[in-house]
Parts: sequence; structure tokens; C-alpha cells
Amino acid sequence: MVSYPERRMRGQNTSAAAPLIQMIDALRHTTNRHLNITYSGTVTAASFDPTAFNLAPQPEIGSTVIQLAANEIRIFFVTTINANGLCNYNGSTPGILTPQTIAYHS
Repeated sequence: MVSYPERRMRGQNTSAAAPLIQMIDALRHTTNRHLNITYSGTVTAASFDPTAFNLAPQPEIGSTVIQLAANEIRIFFVTTINANGLCNYNGSTPGILTPQTIAYHS
């Protein structure tokens, strides 16, 4: 009797992909030159390119990103930013939803 090997199916991983991390709050700091961004999961400031953040309607681009907490970063801008507006992110940090936009507030 001839024995045939079992057939293996490739690419049938049934595990679900982890959801992408997204911005959930953006607060303008009292110095008017930076935003504190809170995320839905853990982020690392060093993995973000600050120029991937820009504001609307004010045409301002981020200059520096620092870590505040496990799920929070601070983005510095060169000039004073408006009291309210939109913060856009269009970067390539792995695991982060891109592009995304969130309204910031004071």
C-alpha cells in the first residue's frame, strides 16, 4: 500500500491582526507651542517622525516629539498654534493608523 503525505495549506493563519493604534485625544498645552496626544495603545516617541504631524487650518509642522506616558506623546511646534484646530498624522510608524486626523482643544 502506498502512503501519501498530508497536504499542508499555506497562508491559512486564523489569528486576527492586532488593531492599529489611533489618536484618542489632543490637548494644546498652555505654552501654545505643543500638543499632548493620547493614543489607544502603547506608543514610543522615538518611532515617530515629528514632520509627519501637521496642523490645519494653520500650516504648521511638528519639530520634536517626546514621551510623556506609555500611551502619550508631546509634539512641539516652532510657532504658537491656534487655540483649536486639527492635527493630522501621515507617517509610517508600524502599528499606527495612518493617515488620521483629530480635533485638538485647549
